[in-house]
Amino acid sequence: MAETKAFVNGIMYSWANARFVVEGEAIYGITAIKFDSKMNMENNYGQGQKPIGRGLGNIESNGNISIYQEEMDKLQEKAEDGMLFNLDPFDIPVTFFTKDKQTTYILKNVQFMNNGIDIKSGDTSVQCSIDLIISEVVKQ
Repeated sequence: MAETKAFVNGIMYSWANARFVVEGEAIYGITAIKFDSKMNMENNYGQGQKPIGRGLGNIESNGNISIYQEEMDKLQEKAEDGMLFNLDPFDIPVTFFTKDKQTTYILKNVQFMNNGIDIKSGDTSVQCSIDLIISEVVKQ
């Protein structure tokens, strides 16, 4: 009888094996990260009602992180007037790794777009959601 493998793909990427670096410093207090790239595409029309081709436009990358207030305080210390959007553009490498494999996405020329706190009754921690503007996402 054939023996089946418990893990066909082995250990897969997960939050537990992700690493983030901001301004050259590992940030452990990030609780969520989202980033994507989107290309503007538009159908082009000629005679009739159906498209005869497609035009490709700009690629736009953006994202968002959720971060504990204590980590945000560290970043604000590096920023003029404590405003995160005053930091110069920087890259954020986001690395996923397992024992056998590593994949890194570089978020290029990132800047924080907002600076604030959102806390309510009953919260046991203070987390901040920060929007990111990104020039491009490069997979290494």
